[in-house]
Amino acid sequence: MDTGEPGTRASIHLHDDDRCHGRPLFSEIVHRAAEEGLTGATVLHGCEGYGASGALHTERLVSSWERTPAEVVLIDRPDRIAAFLDQLGPLIAGCPVVLSEVRILHGSRPAE
Repeated sequence: MDTGEPGTRASIHLHDDDRCHGRPLFSEIVHRAAEEGLTGATVLHGCEGYGASGALHTERLVSSWERTPAEVVLIDRPDRIAAFLDQLGPLIAGCPVVLSEVRILHGSRPAE
């Protein structure tokens, strides 16, 4: 079995309504990650959560003022993740970022 290569998983925690240049912040981060050629980026939308403020954010109550959590998950080599997070700088100020050491396995996809 392929033992993979060392990697870092960065999970950036934000809200689905956070904006950057008129579009969702999570979308801005994913597009920048693609431009930089990072190994992977995925956005996960949460249905409920809370952060430093302690305020509960949920989608169960239908309201225009409700904020729901979103998480951008990035994977690549540790040095590339660190450099990318540095580039994001002020865009993610105040957003908790969780870093995890991982092994990146590059599997092949079956032909369709």
